Amino acid sequence: MLHDEISFETGGGEPPVRHLDVVSGPGGRRRWTREAKMRIIEETLRPGANVADVAGRHGLVPQQLYGWRSAVRARESEPALSFVPLALEGAPPSIASGSAAIVVETGDLTIRIPASVSADHIERVFLAARMLS
Repeated sequence: MLHDEISFETGGGEPPVRHLDVVSGPGGRRRWTREAKMRIIEETLRPGANVADVAGRHGLVPQQLYGWRSAVRARESEPALSFVPLALEGAPPSIASGSAAIVVETGDLTIRIPASVSADHIERVFLAARMLS
């Protein structure tokens, strides 16, 4: 046998591989749509389903499917950020040029955001505030 020749053996009396897909492209990796991933994950949640069998039917390794399931569970356990209605008390104050600000009050926390602050900085402040609550 040449050193660049590979032989495949099957165990357990299964028939030899009759069909082999070769995936080309960057890194030889397939891209799955969110819908396809969710459909495959749902298969694993059916009573009596075996993750290894579901993975095999779709050309995946069980570890990849377990990773998808973990990612979905992690996303579902995170509290969703949402908008709250704006409540104005009294007449809005006149705002001089450059002195505009947003004030966010929740519980005993008040966050004052000057107009000159970047959106990235505001996001970091809200994430830090969320971690403290």
